[in-house]
Amino acid sequence: MDIQRASSMIKALPYMSKTIVDDTLYEKVLSFLTLVLSTHSINTIIELNKNCQIFRQIKEACLLVDEQDYRVTTLCLRLLGQLIHYGKDELFQELESNYLDLLSMLTTGIKSNEAALRCACIEACRLFLWCDKGYNWLLNNEKATYLIPFALLDSSSYVVAEACQLFAALLTFKSNALLQKMDPSELIRSILLQSTQGVRDQKQILSVLDFCWAIVALRDQNTLRYLQSKQLLHSFIPSLLSYDRMIRARILEIINELFTWDLDPLTTLNLSCDGSNKNLIEKIAYSIISELALKMIKESTLFNDIMTAISLLEISFTLLAQISNTETCSIDAAYLTLHQLLHICMDSNNKELSNVKKSLKSNRLKNNLLQLVIRSTNKLLEVKPSIINNSGFNDFFDVLKHDKMYSDSRVLKANLELLTNAMYKDQQPAILTQCTHALVKIMMNDDTVLDCKSLSIVLASFDNLLGHEEIGTLVTESGKGFAEALEYKLLDTEWDIRDATVNFVGQLFTDDPIKMTKVQFALTYNLPLQVFSRIHDAEPYVRASAIQVLQMMMKCKEGWNYIQQHKVSRDLAAKLPCLLYDTEAFVRRAALDAINCLVENRSCQGMLMEIEDSKNQNSLNPDIIRNLVQDEDTDVCIRACKLIESLWLLYNHEKRQNKKNRNQDHIFKHIKAGELLAEAAIDTNRVVRIEAVRVIERLLSQYSTTGLGSTQKRPFVELDEQDDDFIKTLQQVNLVKQKQTLNPEHLYQEAFDINADMMTQSIIPTNPDDDINMLDCY
Repeated sequence: MDIQRASSMIKALPYMSKTIVDDTLYEKVLSFLTLVLSTHSINTIIELNKNCQIFRQIKEACLLVDEQDYRVTTLCLRLLGQLIHYGKDELFQELESNYLDLLSMLTTGIKSNEAALRCACIEACRLFLWCDKGYNWLLNNEKATYLIPFALLDSSSYVVAEACQLFAALLTFKSNALLQKMDPSELIRSILLQSTQGVRDQKQILSVLDFCWAIVALRDQNTLRYLQSKQLLHSFIPSLLSYDRMIRARILEIINELFTWDLDPLTTLNLSCDGSNKNLIEKIAYSIISELALKMIKESTLFNDIMTAISLLEISFTLLAQISNTETCSIDAAYLTLHQLLHICMDSNNKELSNVKKSLKSNRLKNNLLQLVIRSTNKLLEVKPSIINNSGFNDFFDVLKHDKMYSDSRVLKANLELLTNAMYKDQQPAILTQCTHALVKIMMNDDTVLDCKSLSIVLASFDNLLGHEEIGTLVTESGKGFAEALEYKLLDTEWDIRDATVNFVGQLFTDDPIKMTKVQFALTYNLPLQVFSRIHDAEPYVRASAIQVLQMMMKCKEGWNYIQQHKVSRDLAAKLPCLLYDTEAFVRRAALDAINCLVENRSCQGMLMEIEDSKNQNSLNPDIIRNLVQDEDTDVCIRACKLIESLWLLYNHEKRQNKKNRNQDHIFKHIKAGELLAEAAIDTNRVVRIEAVRVIERLLSQYSTTGLGSTQKRPFVELDEQDDDFIKTLQQVNLVKQKQTLNPEHLYQEAFDINADMMTQSIIPTNPDDDINMLDCY
């Protein structure tokens, strides 16, 4: 079937409409045809070519149609590349023998005015590499091998990226002959050299660096030999400070990537020392790079130069991580410099690094520097945990005492990441006490501008600390101040602050498996009771979050026990029904989830359930349930269907428990559950239908089990007349028919599918009745 459709689509290529508005249609055509080619054998592809003469169709589409749309030509050339890639030599033989004009167009297209066309030609050339004859054609094509290297300087980043992929493929294949012929290394070196001499074209330099990144990211020894022999990275370190900030950042990314896998980075960067012991090359490499960075820090006068030097120092720690025994490596100079930079940012009377102090013209620059210093220290800590015991390490957490610093969320986040990392490396109560005290003071200070983003960073850090068994215990033992700060934030005037605090408490109960240190902290300081007071908050988001915390606790054994032990939390069940009337749908959703959880666990004794329609908003009654099933919010309707199922199971459970009093009335008998589910099963919204059908199927499957003489414990007791009517109503729903309306596959299919008719007709038909290209979702 796919082959037949592919054949019709290939034959439609010459007739593709020039008025197609949706560019994605071309991608869909190529994606489908590529899928067909990649999933069938060469023999099948050759047979497909015989049946529809693919090359002739491509030639007609590209060369014989007047004023052809360049998008069609682009599609055809990309298809040509895929065809040779999967069809190999036999198809290329036909192409070279009978359709040389297509190969000529491929060559000339490399310098087309359209970037998409240039990109397609280079992509096709790259795909030819997997075919021996295609490789040889490219090897002998003087014009193509001359033009392709210059694609690295193309104005389009897509063309540059495609050219990088082509050269990466050449290096991976070890295609020395073709690589030597198209070698762009001289071009790259000349551009980098000119840039150091003041002749700068930022776009060209970034394109060249994209090439270097593509090669380094391969992490291949063959590419390493290429980098070293062509000396492509020799200018990186000497001329690092002569570039602008964007180029420096890209160079540092490349160097850092190189350091992760190159066993001799000094040779690659032309920083080798004569007579170096190769057995100590990793240690020597770290020493040279770190000393170079430290020298740059001490001598630079411009702020951007200092930032670059610190970034280089941070990258040197990547080399340090490669050393098997870091104890033999001294990091004293690096740590001392970072410590000095910290004090400069905090305006200490530090006589060292006066050049750095002079470069800090504003608080913003100080925070930029401080963030980088803390981040670098964190990376050093990751590699060398022993720095925790260094003199003045705790000074890094003094940042939390300066509001001009921690008010910058970047600095706060970096500092708390350092704290978490330090505590995970070595559980020192002194550090934890110092930082907890500072953070509590920040949270309790009315004058502090701690916005929601910054508070979330603080709470996320505490969540990480509480998640560690030993650290979490320490936090709980000394956490009274933090708990009081949380209570304070629950009363904040800003709703997003209250919401973030409520969610933090809820997350303490959501880990799988449950982390007892988190739960213990929450329960020790009665945080759930503080959260439950927010159920009637003025802000609906906070109300919904508070209800969700209740639900999270119900699903946790320790949380559920806590609820059972406290009257305040038990009384919440009585308050939940009134939230079903909330004006905001997400509050109604949360309330339904909580009620459902109570009903499923048969723990809804505190909730008033009335068998008659009632205007009492504190009760769960037939009227509100009917309204919820027909709610304007889809998710509310879905949850209401689940509630009906839960009520049915609760009803049967109570009948089993009260066999002597089977005539006892129950809310389920009055909600007309069968009719509600039957209506939901034909709802206009597909997801509501899905849930209703699922519920009906589950109920009927349980019912059928009881009627087959099964030895299993029966989910239902003997049905009375009213119950029997409920089951019969469900059985009358045509589930087979309804299931056909549930599968969204046809919507996805028409969105991603493609056929010959769609290719040849415009999306804006001349005949208004012709809607062949209009999706059902419109």
